[in-house]
Amino acid sequence: MVDLMLVLLTICFVIIAIYQADKNKNKKNKSISYKLSKTVANILNFVTFLDTRDVNNIIDDIEDKNNKD
Repeated sequence: MVDLMLVLLTICFVIIAIYQADKNKNKKNKSISYKLSKTVANILNFVTFLDTRDVNNIIDDIEDKNNKD
């Protein structure tokens, strides 16, 4: 049950981090909410899956895609 809660919480924070990345796509100085949501998503992803590369790759892909547009 705890594992399921961690997975759901991780997914929620990854979605929030993706939203914040899209919202801050063209800004040089990222907002505090962006930095906080990315940090929490990385921490939860590490605790749940022992990996932080996935969250960073997703957010980097979104920022790169938005910079090309």
